[in-house]
Amino acid sequence: APSRPAMGGVSPMPPRAAGGEHSDSSSLRIFVGGIAVNCTEEMLRHEFGKIGEVKLARIVQDRETGRPKGFGFVEYASRRDVDAAMRKM
Repeated sequence: APSRPAMGGVSPMPPRAAGGEHSDSSSLRIFVGGIAVNCTEEMLRHEFGKIGEVKLARIVQDRETGRPKGFGFVEYASRRDVDAAMRKM
């Protein structure tokens, strides 16, 4: 079993899409900060998947170096899962 990746915290993404319109999918996405450099997207998906159905797990990487920037995003299938993640993580 993979060890739990170190994460500094989570916060909800503002529900906005391109052009300033509200988007249902962005309200299901949370920001994850303080991600350890050795954490993979698979590890992130696994850890947050313990709470609910993860649709997307993404770690942002530097365009020039390809190294992780220490933050990312997790998108859940339901608002209930987002709320649970905010309480537990």
